Amino acid sequence: MKPMLIATVAMAVILFISGCAKQEQALETSKRAELITEMIIDNASCRAVKDKLTLPSIDNDGIERVYFEALKAGCIHKDV
Repeated sequence: MKPMLIATVAMAVILFISGCAKQEQALETSKRAELITEMIIDNASCRAVKDKLTLPSIDNDGIERVYFEALKAGCIHKDV
């Protein structure tokens, strides 16, 4: 049950970050990447996933793919 709660909270964060509210401007891609980077655990096994967010060619779709890859690999902080 707890992993489902974590996934739900994480999705809420992603929806917020993606600028769903009409009044809020969408965050810049670099800011989104920075926020997702902070959510990823900093250890050797997660570093490869985290490094993908530093690629200059990454876009919002790429950031979302990296987030779900990190989630699947168990690389998202438990307190998120």
